[in-house]
Amino acid sequence: MRTFNSILQNAPSNLGALRSSLLRALRSEDYYGKSVYEESGRLNCKQLANLKLGRQDVFFKTDRRDEENSAVSLMIDLSGSMSNEDRNGERAIDVATDTTVQLANIINKTSSTLSVNGYNSYRTFSIFQFKTWAESLNAKTKQNIANMRGCVGWSTPVVQAYQWQLEDLDKVSAFKKIAVFITDDSIYEYEIKAMDHYSTMADQMGINVVIISIGADLKIRNSIRIDNVSDMGGVVMSNILKKIK
Repeated sequence: MRTFNSILQNAPSNLGALRSSLLRALRSEDYYGKSVYEESGRLNCKQLANLKLGRQDVFFKTDRRDEENSAVSLMIDLSGSMSNEDRNGERAIDVATDTTVQLANIINKTSSTLSVNGYNSYRTFSIFQFKTWAESLNAKTKQNIANMRGCVGWSTPVVQAYQWQLEDLDKVSAFKKIAVFITDDSIYEYEIKAMDHYSTMADQMGINVVIISIGADLKIRNSIRIDNVSDMGGVVMSNILKKIK
């Protein structure tokens, strides 16, 4: 059985530099100012000589600006086709889980926040909240994320899920809001029009959108097609990085 920590430890080697860049970018939002020659705070290594002379003003302080953090929402397709193997023997739901684990671990080290949700439909529209905004990355939410595959089945209500995601993210107080929407569905013309309508709403809400389409050209603004599910992690992280810079 895969656990959050086992997934984390088996991260693809090609994500190393990207994970570091994303972490640095998110952490750079946490602080905006540095004052030196303070009498308390963190020791300024450049003032060690003055410390030996008995001076007290050898510390520095940083000023936090939590109002300029980022809120990242992940909405993951949990329809039955997400568990199908591609030509390389990989399942989209497994790679989506791996990507979520890496992203959750990065964001947990910063003042930014993460929400992880999935969607499918059997007679009625269903949302699975693996980690809400209010929840920390604890044992429960880690288990929820690692076990997303167990919720896969049935059909793909993309429009309802996209609307739900944007409305949920709009309620969050954050300087930058990023919605990452993942699907392997080849959607109909009326769904394209509806998705474009909600993308316009996202612009008005100040939400940056990234739509990851697995194996299909969705013809929707901000959508990116990937044909190999193994590319998902790099595409998700690189596009979040672009949105926060």
